[in-house]
Amino acid sequence: MSAKANNKRQAARLRRLLQRAPDEITKEVKEALVEAAERVREDAIKRAPYPELKRALADKQAIGIQSNGFKVVMGFRTKTQLKRSKIGYEPAWVEYGTKPHSLKRRDNSVKVKKRKVKGSGTGGRTGSGGQHPGTPAQPFMTPAAEMNRKENRRRVGEAINNAVKKMVRNG
Repeated sequence: MSAKANNKRQAARLRRLLQRAPDEITKEVKEALVEAAERVREDAIKRAPYPELKRALADKQAIGIQSNGFKVVMGFRTKTQLKRSKIGYEPAWVEYGTKPHSLKRRDNSVKVKKRKVKGSGTGGRTGSGGQHPGTPAQPFMTPAAEMNRKENRRRVGEAINNAVKKMVRNG
């Protein structure tokens, strides 16, 4: 068995042990995990390449932090969640870049009784039908996570050690 697989198995065993412990013992661990994610989020905002993106990321809708017990999942919101928010897909496009792609023409005009709606201008068409060259990746989230990895591991490790000590003391 590889070291990585063994570490995952040990982490899963520790997670199960902590889930059985009372909340007053594990509260510190849960808080440390959420604090670690918030620290990464704050650094990602600082590293964002331009002010509009920084403002968008400051909105809690842009970067999701889910904490269900002893596992924190952090990342850009799903497509469905992003469609409902004002942010759109932009943070992910900036982080990972985009490939060259065609700009499709779409007809989004609204017709009422087979007439064009007044003031619709070009009939609601968007896109030029041309080719977009793509954009280079400008990572800000991944470097923020890497920069905070050591400190976050130390802080969460301390919280876990304290919880295990409390469990041993309480029998």
